[in-house]
Amino acid sequence: LLHRGGRGRAPGLSRHLTRPEPPRTSLFAPLSHIDPWGVCERRCATAERHRGPSTGCPRAREPPITRTSRAVGRAPGQSDRMPRTPLPDDLPLAFPFGHARAAGVGEGRLRGTDFRRPFYGVRSRLPLVVPADASEAERQRARIIRAAFEYAERMAPGEFFSHATAAILWGAAVPYLANEAIHVGVLHPHRLPRARGVRGHQARAHLTRVVVHPETGLPVASPATAWAMLGAAMMHPYDIVAVGDSLVRIQRMPGPWARRMPPPIASRHQLETAARAGRRVGGPALRAALPRLRTGAASRPESWTRLTICDSGLPE
Repeated sequence: LLHRGGRGRAPGLSRHLTRPEPPRTSLFAPLSHIDPWGVCERRCATAERHRGPSTGCPRAREPPITRTSRAVGRAPGQSDRMPRTPLPDDLPLAFPFGHARAAGVGEGRLRGTDFRRPFYGVRSRLPLVVPADASEAERQRARIIRAAFEYAERMAPGEFFSHATAAILWGAAVPYLANEAIHVGVLHPHRLPRARGVRGHQARAHLTRVVVHPETGLPVASPATAWAMLGAAMMHPYDIVAVGDSLVRIQRMPGPWARRMPPPIASRHQLETAARAGRRVGGPALRAALPRLRTGAASRPESWTRLTICDSGLPE
């Protein structure tokens, strides 16, 4: 009955059903119920949309204060993020997750953004050591070397670095790689290593020689074994020769500067022994590259230039 335009409405009921009007503020009424800062914010926002930022507002001259900093009383511009918990001094730059937990580091701290997670169960703060003017190939080599140090923290007994990763650790002239996964090998019949960013290989004992790198202390295939493993991995036969040239290189600079030149990483006899140790994938390419190795090539471009000139019919 009440929704029919007031028909049948009981007398005197209209004054109780009328909706109360909001209080009207006059010029002489008290303004205690009005928030002056709220009115100021609305006026400044409207003026900023139409005429640009307002400069007459006293609030506009104040430094910006965030809602969180106003609530907790922090100074303007001060970060709301809690300071990071310091790490133990004996914790290395790359370490297993379990070792850090045993040292008293919390799981929340290990999930911080200042850590990298290159492999499962490994946290790393290793920097990428590379010159500012380095080429992309040199940056890739630095990334692979850093990944090898990080994976070494979770290496199982019997695993070693092989193929292109071992050649890069030895300083060989490996070309730019299409895949930056590190190569990790095991001797037969051990299980292949499987992890994100890792390519596992199973090697035969009579074809493989594993040593400890004298500078890094990492288990790695010997220089001759690493070169023999690249027989099927290199896309161009010139690269097989260039890698071999960098391993047997004898520095040609005479005089006192020759004392600072490092000795050859391997000898031609060692490369020949590794290539003829038995049947392996890429064996024909290795045996074809053996007579083309030279001890005087100073770089990969020099090896490519020599091979291109010789294959064009010109004398060496």
